[in-house]
Amino acid sequence: MTPRIVRQLVTGRLHVAHGLIASRLLAAGWQDWPAPEREALEEVWHAWWCSTLHEYPAPDHATQVLESSPSAPASSHRG
Repeated sequence: MTPRIVRQLVTGRLHVAHGLIASRLLAAGWQDWPAPEREALEEVWHAWWCSTLHEYPAPDHATQVLESSPSAPASSHRG
């Protein structure tokens, strides 16, 4: 249920600025999507963040993971 672009990003197969994905999801109004789609994205980001914190060496830099998540505090402001 997650968008293909998000799956590619978290598996390291998409090489773009991580914040770009978050900004596009915010522009698409992901927080207003149907609950199953919205919850799927939240679960992916949560799992990716936990993986980043609990694996050594981390598969991704923590800042990249945070930049990618439109639900992170810094990027959750609409404006």
